Amino acid sequence: RDRPEGVGSGVVLTPTGLVATAASLFPSDRGVGSAASVRLPNGEPLAAKVVAREVDLVLLEVELPPERHLTACDLSRSTPPAQGETVVVVGRPCAAATNQSLGVLSATEREGRIQIAAWVHPGHFGGAVVDAEGHLLGIAIDLPSDPHGVTPDSYLGFAVPAAHLRRACADLAELPAGEPLPVPPSPVQAVVAATHGALVNVIVEKAAPKESPAGFDPFGEEPQAEAYSLHSQGSGVILSAGGLVLTNWHVVHPTLDENGRQSDAYRLSVTTQDGERYIAHVLSTSRDDDLGLIALDLPAGKHLPTVELGHSSLLEIGQPVVAIGNPLGLANSVSAGVISALGQKVNIRGRARAYLGMIQTDAAINPGNSGGALLDLDGHLVGINSAGRTGAGLAISVDRAREVFHDKLLSVERLRSTYLGLELIEQEHGLAVSGVDAGGPAERAGIAVGDHLLRLGEQELASEVTYARVLLGLEPWQPIAVEVEHQGERRSLTLRPFSFAAFRAFRQSGVLVEPVDYREQAERIRAASLALQRAFTGDPDAQPREVMAGALAVLQVSPHPDSEPLEIEPGDLLLGMTRTRRGLAIDSTELSRFESLADLAAAFDSAAEEERPIECWLLRGEQIVRVTLSLERVR
Repeated sequence: RDRPEGVGSGVVLTPTGLVATAASLFPSDRGVGSAASVRLPNGEPLAAKVVAREVDLVLLEVELPPERHLTACDLSRSTPPAQGETVVVVGRPCAAATNQSLGVLSATEREGRIQIAAWVHPGHFGGAVVDAEGHLLGIAIDLPSDPHGVTPDSYLGFAVPAAHLRRACADLAELPAGEPLPVPPSPVQAVVAATHGALVNVIVEKAAPKESPAGFDPFGEEPQAEAYSLHSQGSGVILSAGGLVLTNWHVVHPTLDENGRQSDAYRLSVTTQDGERYIAHVLSTSRDDDLGLIALDLPAGKHLPTVELGHSSLLEIGQPVVAIGNPLGLANSVSAGVISALGQKVNIRGRARAYLGMIQTDAAINPGNSGGALLDLDGHLVGINSAGRTGAGLAISVDRAREVFHDKLLSVERLRSTYLGLELIEQEHGLAVSGVDAGGPAERAGIAVGDHLLRLGEQELASEVTYARVLLGLEPWQPIAVEVEHQGERRSLTLRPFSFAAFRAFRQSGVLVEPVDYREQAERIRAASLALQRAFTGDPDAQPREVMAGALAVLQVSPHPDSEPLEIEPGDLLLGMTRTRRGLAIDSTELSRFESLADLAAAFDSAAEEERPIECWLLRGEQIVRVTLSLERVR
């Protein structure tokens, strides 16, 4: 229930009647010397006065009869509090019976305060935060003008640490010195230690709008570097030492444009628990599963610790779990609880569809925890936190996350990376080739189904994660050495990757092309430019205003099974397409030249969305040929 005005909790520090409480219980005009009252646990009221006041604390002196002493709290511990250790918040929220709230120490340093993950009622403010043995760790407080939006419903709270309390009381009373008592580590502390560095905070920033100068000032200052402001925050888990991070789709979604590519208007970065910060890039996302994969820009030779994946199929209701993330911008926060339900179907506001198989926990999950780790007491990842509501956090099971990672997030289409034309499956003894695309780079190199992929370039391939990281660093069309095991024999081959744009166009049209640069085949491109201009204009003496910078050579033609045979042949040079522009009185036809894969991709994407065939222009030998292409939509 609501806390009555002016009622809170307090902690007796000395038998002679020095009491600590929260400053938020006292209006700003209640300074030193102001009257107050204290009610003891047995209900006895005693008069008191304010003897010291700080931002977070008020110290009271109780008026005691001679020879009267109070029972003081246990201040015998001087060992610093540790993240993840068990804590209890003890108070009298509504001037009633003593109330306890069990939780963990969420963070040890928050601008001179400690953070706790437990239910903290406003009536707990001024109460004791104690360890599992009952030693005082701090005084529960309310944050003045809290910038984080922490409320009782967030199941997070703050406390002034006992060390600060000792300093505040130095001129008023001599508190027990305290001893460095041994504190047995809790299971949650072990999880924190096991995952240190493998969990990150995700930061999304938006570029500030550039101001238009009033006029030219020759004596003005040099323009400043582009400024960014905080847009949103989330969490993530590191899957590979090379910097692959799994998070939620909705965490990185603001940085993506309408085509699913990362926008220049946003900057994505992560910070580790050690305070290191790295720029990040979105590799792939799955909105239907609320998962996203990002890559960190790591310095050469830098490797990061990784989280170990568990099995959510082994979880049981009532099993303890730990959540670590960036709730409400409070980086590296720890909370703990139990699994309260499994296999939940959840409709989440703002999401496209209901999510199935969700894990429900009573650990504190708040905005910013999204994309962060839900861990068992062995430190294994069992879920990706995705949403929260009062008293219930919801996480995507790690089994589902693993499936989406392998089947969707690592796919060439979503990674928009180089195309090798093979499918892999991770087995106990390495990466086995489970599929090879006809005419693709892998088949051309001599790789077959059943081979084991051992090395790509200089990198040994131990897992699909390693493979994805190497794949992202490959340059299309540039040969790379590959080592495979074929029927027990090691073979060294050379593989020439295609670009993602060429692969996407291949899926849309059944035509695989590679770029031909003018600098490499100047005479061929010059002749193609001249032939195209004369064929399009019908003028045998026409000259192009400028020679094409390149063209696209057809490597392979594979029409879709239910389509008509294509009139395009391997060896043709794909030069451009006819585009019709609608006018008020008359339509005009113009030629769009395919000088690069980017030109082809833009034209194919537009035509596929409109579901209309396009007229293409080819050079076959020395003859210009016009063909019609039907395109399929590809997501």
